[in-house]
Amino acid sequence: EKLVMNAIKQSLPEELSDRDVVGYPMHVVKQLGLLPSLPLRPDGFVVSYSTFGQMDSSTGHLFYCIACMSNRTEQARAIGSCSGLPTASDCESVLFAAMIKPMKGTGEPMRPSHVLLAHRWGAKTYETLRPFLMEHGIDVRLETEAEARRSAALHDVDP
Repeated sequence: EKLVMNAIKQSLPEELSDRDVVGYPMHVVKQLGLLPSLPLRPDGFVVSYSTFGQMDSSTGHLFYCIACMSNRTEQARAIGSCSGLPTASDCESVLFAAMIKPMKGTGEPMRPSHVLLAHRWGAKTYETLRPFLMEHGIDVRLETEAEARRSAALHDVDP
């Protein structure tokens, strides 16, 4: 696993090279070819991120927490963090970790039948992930702005 993580770090674009790698970015998942071997299960994963307002003292960027939750078990299957606004690669890493190597006690490795990306990830992340997920039998949807605002109002948080 250490060799895989070192290879991942070396293949990251320069602007991400100082980040700690969490999970499995899509290009690594493609190289490993693991997804087709995972069973497709009737579950929905939701991927989002949030900040607690803590700043990275060396960069001044906010720390963010990225989570991938299972609708079926109501558990976080993978969690990651980063300094600065999360990127599509951060989203991929946590999402694919939830499928390939979920946290202990959250279930076996598997492909969910569908994935919901929080609106804050934006269309670029959605368009990056959509073809690959669909190719592997996983429906994916980007939460609409209206859904994000409605959910935020219900839970008294920012959209």
